[in-house]
Amino acid sequence: MRGFPGAGKSTLVKEIVKHYTDILQPKTSTSNNIGSDELNDTEDGEVAKCNATVMTPGETVKHIDTTTTPPPSIATICSADDLFIDPITQQYIYDATKVPLAHRQCYQTFVKSVESRVPLIVIDNTNLARWHYKQYLDHITRLNPIKQRITPLIIGLQLPDIDYLTHGQLSKIDVFQYRNIHGVSRKTLMQGWKSYQGDKNAIKVVAVLTLEDLYAVKKWKKGI
Repeated sequence: MRGFPGAGKSTLVKEIVKHYTDILQPKTSTSNNIGSDELNDTEDGEVAKCNATVMTPGETVKHIDTTTTPPPSIATICSADDLFIDPITQQYIYDATKVPLAHRQCYQTFVKSVESRVPLIVIDNTNLARWHYKQYLDHITRLNPIKQRITPLIIGLQLPDIDYLTHGQLSKIDVFQYRNIHGVSRKTLMQGWKSYQGDKNAIKVVAVLTLEDLYAVKKWKKGI
């Protein structure tokens, strides 16, 4: 997964995992799922309906049943942000000095998930430059993906043409700054915008923005 903070990556990731889990879970044991029916902590404030176990980034989603040998995990979300989330309060506390460690841990989670043959593994990071996710693709290549039946997909989440839709009153940076839940500064977003690298192999997904969404951003911008 690649996209700017506030683009809606976490929401899309949870929807992907939800649908994948619904497909792979045996229908006879859906009553044993544990968790809420709603995911309220989505990145763009929307509520993603889900009948599967409530997930947090980096958490392995497991199908629960009453057999003595539990089935393998269905999906894993790997995110560098995991390191900055307090395990007790769930508050996000960013520490720039720990960024290298955060990405090392994210990669290690990915490798372990591949070794465990988890069917769906999602890397939920911004991945704005190609080298940000190169190590993940290199690892898959070394494993002989055809033989191992591994299919890597690069999904690039984008916003529609905000400048056109708002007649120049708003920009994509405005939307990113308003919607991102981790308080990423405008300066940091601008730096990411300048260093962004396209990828011709990526599947482009355009996020849906309503007029209400744009009005909320416009109202917020006037107040800052």
